[in-house]
Parts: sequence; structure tokens; C-alpha cells
Amino acid sequence: MGQRAQLPNLPGRWLYLLTGPFGRGWVRESANDRLAGETERTTYATPVTISLRIGTHTGYRFDAAGGVLATKTIRLAAAGTTNAGARAIINGRPYLLVVDGAWAGYWMPESTVAFRPGIIARIDFPRVPRLSIAPGTYTGYRFTSAGAVSGVITASLGRPSGANAGAWAIINGRPYFLVTNGIWAGTWLAEGSGVGVAVTSS
Repeated sequence: MGQRAQLPNLPGRWLYLLTGPFGRGWVRESANDRLAGETERTTYATPVTISLRIGTHTGYRFDAAGGVLATKTIRLAAAGTTNAGARAIINGRPYLLVVDGAWAGYWMPESTVAFRPGIIARIDFPRVPRLSIAPGTYTGYRFTSAGAVSGVITASLGRPSGANAGAWAIINGRPYFLVTNGIWAGTWLAEGSGVGVAVTSS
């Protein structure tokens, strides 16, 4: 690998590969395409609240190379909260460093069941890329700064369509695109399951 970067008008982080079948090309960073260990960290000046939904949660401790040193798994019978002191990308995926409670000192995987409420890791697109939207039913959301839903637009498409995106962000643990025109203008559409940046060939 030669570089890790944010690319204009694309979500997330990207890795520039020098060798292999994708040599001299970019691949999006993920748990499958990644650098081992911690590659990016945001430390909070004061701890922030993270929400934990009902279910089984596992916290992790890692060594410098990204190997798992310890885990702690607990099932929550009721939703709750804890505090985090940092957010980092470890082995290609985001984690939150818990600083108190049962998981103090452990990294909690960021997800829709363990997340910092609200809009984080936002990337504004300078050239408004086109989204590809497959046939299906989708809901666009408006959120408050705290992550509460303040409005929804649900609509169905009978054939492939598209829309322009002004930004990408993680909201309540899930990636979304901010739509700027069409049916869902002014709302956030969840990435994946038929919604993504349109790919054009040159």
C-alpha cells in the first residue's frame, strides 16, 4: 500500500494499492481491506456519551499491531449509556474507547447498537456526486444535532434512479448520504442496500 486518504466526492477512507490484482488503484477501507492496527484517532477533550441498545456487546483490547489482547462480552437487558474518550479506526473499522463502567479501557465497535448519538465523521462533497438508487422502498431522515429523527420521507422506486449527494456522515452509528435534489431532497438516505455513489467508467 502506498497511501491512505480521503478522496474528493467519495465516502469514507481509501487505500492506494501498489501491488496485487488492484495494484495502482484505490480500494475503500473496510474490515476486509485495511491496515493492521490503529490508523486514525480522534481524542475527545471531555468524554462523550455513547448509546448502547439492548443486546450482546463485546469490547476489545488491542496490541500495537491490531491483535486482540482481551475481550469482554456482556448482554444488556435494557438500553443504557456509557462514556467514550476517543474514536479510532482499528483494523479498518471504527471503535469507541470506553472510559467508565463495565467496559472501561475497552474499545467498543461502532454500530447501530453502540454509537455516539448525532452526526459525526461528516465529509462534505465539493462537486455533488451522483447517487445510484436501485428499485425499492427507501426512507430519508432529517436529524437534530443530537441524532433524534425530526422528519421522514418514504417513497418507492419501480426502476433504477439517482440523486445528488452533498455530504456523507455517520449518524447514530450508520453511514448516510445527504440528498440535495429529487424526492428525498434535504434528507439523509442510508448507504448500502441499493444506495451508493454511482460508478462511471472512463
